[in-house]
Amino acid sequence: MLIELQDLGKSFGEHEVLKHVTASVERGDRIGIIGANGTGKTTLLRVLCGESLPDAGDAAFAAGATCGYLEQTGHLDPEKDVYETMRLAFQPALDAMAELETLQKQLAADHHNTAITDKITACNAVIDAMDAYNMDTQIKKVLNGMGFPADTWKKKAGVLSGGEQTRLRLARLLLERPDILILDEPTNNLDIESIEIITATIRDYAGTVIAISHDREFLKDTGIEREILLE
Repeated sequence: MLIELQDLGKSFGEHEVLKHVTASVERGDRIGIIGANGTGKTTLLRVLCGESLPDAGDAAFAAGATCGYLEQTGHLDPEKDVYETMRLAFQPALDAMAELETLQKQLAADHHNTAITDKITACNAVIDAMDAYNMDTQIKKVLNGMGFPADTWKKKAGVLSGGEQTRLRLARLLLERPDILILDEPTNNLDIESIEIITATIRDYAGTVIAISHDREFLKDTGIEREILLE
């Protein structure tokens, strides 16, 4: 089990937005969060991805489980281009690579320093876990799949349309390979092309999906099998 919610509650001042929410999420589940405006749908997603704590009840997560959260109003660095934005998904590995270069120079001058060799092992573990030596191949594959041909990769994020920015944010999340993909109205106010690309991407995604969407066709077409109704 990835997530277990028991009698969850959350309030903002005197306004109770989540009331007695009990649910479980298994690996591979596809769940839609539905309910009227003001029933706490986005608040629940923020609890699920660790951005907010409940005031009552309990939210238990499987050890090591990771979440990728596509916010409804997320932002990109407007000065980074499409390709640079995607490289951010590999920042832990890029940092490890830079540290590794320094450590190897230190080890060359001090062959028997076990503290240095331990740090080198830790850096290599991060790099290998993200398959970072193949990051360019991974980036190009995801960008092509999300509707970004090579001639768009140098475009600044700040000049992209709303649909393109949402697709780019989702593309970066996919590179992080989260156990749970959490989506807050991913098709809201998007162009038809972006909706079709995002729908196909989520439909083909192999992991667990939890989504808020007013678009019933999107929920159906992406294989949402269960719904949690908030009242």
